[in-house]
Amino acid sequence: MKHTLKQGFTVVELVVVIAVIAVLVTIVSVMYVTVQGQARDTQLRDGANKVAGAIQLFYSKYERLPRGGSGSTVAIGTGTECTDGADEFFGKNVYTCTVEDTLVASGYLRDGFSSKLPKNKLYNPTSTNNLSLMVYTPPAARKVMVYYTMEDQTDEDKTRFDAELTKCGYNPAGTISPRDSWGMRGGICADL
Repeated sequence: MKHTLKQGFTVVELVVVIAVIAVLVTIVSVMYVTVQGQARDTQLRDGANKVAGAIQLFYSKYERLPRGGSGSTVAIGTGTECTDGADEFFGKNVYTCTVEDTLVASGYLRDGFSSKLPKNKLYNPTSTNNLSLMVYTPPAARKVMVYYTMEDQTDEDKTRFDAELTKCGYNPAGTISPRDSWGMRGGICADL
């Protein structure tokens, strides 16, 4: 009588192993993408804090907000501040002269600060100027609002953002251009 030994795996066993591996790969991929988004959100929140701090230092020295942004007409050149402009996106090469130009020239931020931040994926992701920070003068006196984008806004983030908007004199239930038009989902209201 001949005995044959079973060699290898059956088709069913192989299919089960492949299915388990596929499920594990899917779970790990989703977790990886989520963690990357949260890391970018943290980097932008940190960047917004640094910008708010730089504006506070500028304000403590000059007793006014740094100029630059929308409406600027003259490049900074060799000076330490833009001659005009206010509010809008925070980043170089968006306007003739930007708040970033002023803060860099005044020594409060390093050159290229905004270029190292993650890009705004919520507003016009194909644009070369998809900047993730905006600086606005809010309704409340002696404050500045620094907005930033978020990919993975949690309920806690939304509550915190609404509190910052309220602190700066905005009505979170109302229309707020940076949030509603430009995809800004976080913000810091800094006292000056």
